[in-house]
Amino acid sequence: MDKYEAPIAEELVRELVEFWQMIPELQPKPEQWRPRLLGLEQTHQRTIIYVLRRDGKIAGMCQLSVSRRLPALAEFDYPATIPEFRRAGIGAKLWSAAIDDFERAGGRAIFCGTYLRDAFRLYRRLGYSKMPASIALVKVLDGESPEVFLTDWFREAGPAMVSAGEPDDQIPSYPLLISPHDWQVLDANVGLLSVRYSLQHVFSGLYECYEQVVSDGNGARFAARADDGRVVGMSTARLDADGSCSVDGFVHRYYLELWNELIGRAIEFGKSRGAGLIHARVSREDFEKRKRFEEIGLREAGPAPEFVLDGLQLNDPRSIEPVSVAAIRMEQTV
Repeated sequence: MDKYEAPIAEELVRELVEFWQMIPELQPKPEQWRPRLLGLEQTHQRTIIYVLRRDGKIAGMCQLSVSRRLPALAEFDYPATIPEFRRAGIGAKLWSAAIDDFERAGGRAIFCGTYLRDAFRLYRRLGYSKMPASIALVKVLDGESPEVFLTDWFREAGPAMVSAGEPDDQIPSYPLLISPHDWQVLDANVGLLSVRYSLQHVFSGLYECYEQVVSDGNGARFAARADDGRVVGMSTARLDADGSCSVDGFVHRYYLELWNELIGRAIEFGKSRGAGLIHARVSREDFEKRKRFEEIGLREAGPAPEFVLDGLQLNDPRSIEPVSVAAIRMEQTV
């Protein structure tokens, strides 16, 4: 078995691309893998690639990305074996090596996501636990359940402060993004709903939505972080074509006092860019969130496009149709 740490040579990148082309169910987009493999993200995470060859060619690989700010957390990605070598123990050998290395380095939890049945079965055999209402899986290295780990993670976090969002928030944000929250709609700007009410059909894509908000220069993101880098809240602002600015955000329930500051930073961004109107789209059933927006000066301005929640707990047991929840537009004139 070979182990490489990004940045890796272009020759190995080409070899990995050829390998991925032999696996129909795994076709990562270049914009997803190239920055990591070439070391463009090495300032905020370590990327280690595990490769096992047969007859000189790659038979299987996997990737482990470890947060530099918070090395207790890692993301596991791109686990794959070419069809002719499957069910020969290659995947288990690779994945176990990544887990062992991370545990020896003091890691606490590894996150990943999959919708592939064979990969899911192997994850389960290696000790990963599926999160409710999500394709996300978590392996807590001390044997705790994910639910206990997530509760303790935020209880132990300590005081937090709000500042601009940064690329190295990605892995530290995973505990927050996959935790169940009482509000139905966490951030309408990125389409993020709580797993308490809706199914999460993506994993890494959850944070990519935050990157898209700022990708064209017409948006901003903010994060509340504990002293050690744990992300306990996030907010966004997005400029609209009509000159208004949409704001939204959420926090872990242990840090509700920081919500006003997170949204305040988003509002200030809109004002600084000349927005004449600040607005938010809120679920009619998120009573606490509506009240909090009212307390900082936003007022109900009529209906907004509804939200679709596909969590079965809100469905008529005789139907599998998703539930539509009415939304309210709240506004504040600048």
